[in-house]
Amino acid sequence: MRVDLSPATKSHYLRILKTGTFYRFDNIKIKKIKKFHIVEYFSEEKKEERKNLGNKYNVLKSIFSKASEWELIKENPMIGVKEPYVEPRQKALQFYDANQLSIMLEAIKSLNLKYRVIYKLAALVGLRESEIAAIH
Repeated sequence: MRVDLSPATKSHYLRILKTGTFYRFDNIKIKKIKKFHIVEYFSEEKKEERKNLGNKYNVLKSIFSKASEWELIKENPMIGVKEPYVEPRQKALQFYDANQLSIMLEAIKSLNLKYRVIYKLAALVGLRESEIAAIH
């Protein structure tokens, strides 16, 4: 049987599975998992304010889609299960004040030129961590 998952997708799925994300399904054979198990799982996750429900939903959707495609299950229990909506969390933005910026600029003077440029650029234009990582 050929598995059509990209290496990145496979790695992402394995990482999620190894975290115990789907502990609720550990003792249930895949053929026995029904829609109400999944709805109940997401209800509990939402009630406990767990993170990444969208990712968890997509992983389960993909797993059951493949299981159905490979004829491991007769019916895909994810069909008709709506993706759980969670109100986005609002983080308060934090900025350096003039004193903190001065201290940071002094501290980076001993760094390699490449890193000084990255820090200064981040401070001047307000880059996010992911944008800084992309420069690196």
